[in-house]
Amino acid sequence: MAWEQRMQELCFQDRVRSWHLDEGKQYRLTCYISWSPCPDCAQKLVEFLGENSHVRLRIFAARIYKKRDRYKHWLRQLRDAGAQLTIMTLNELQHCWVTFVDNQGQRFEPEIELLENIGAQCQKLESILRGGS
Repeated sequence: MAWEQRMQELCFQDRVRSWHLDEGKQYRLTCYISWSPCPDCAQKLVEFLGENSHVRLRIFAARIYKKRDRYKHWLRQLRDAGAQLTIMTLNELQHCWVTFVDNQGQRFEPEIELLENIGAQCQKLESILRGGS
């Protein structure tokens, strides 16, 4: 598990809790992350969503984190808890480049391999969420 990523998910949860969101209203949060949540972080997010039924979570990931056992199980659990899991398209990647990256005025110029990778990651995530490998 990448320590930096684990810290991001924990910081996300702490930040959302600090907002003291009105439980009488519905909220939809969108996260852009480099890797899908690891099993430990996915479990924490499942718990968070279970405790915060007024929060909907949409996660855009660039890649699927698959270095630990049970990552597929926890991605499905996260989906079952109400989170929407998606691989970033070129549009989302460009949005992140413009919005979050200190790109110093450089244009977003994806390499051709990126398109192939996006397609492969999308198919892999769809398969995982359907219960496949």
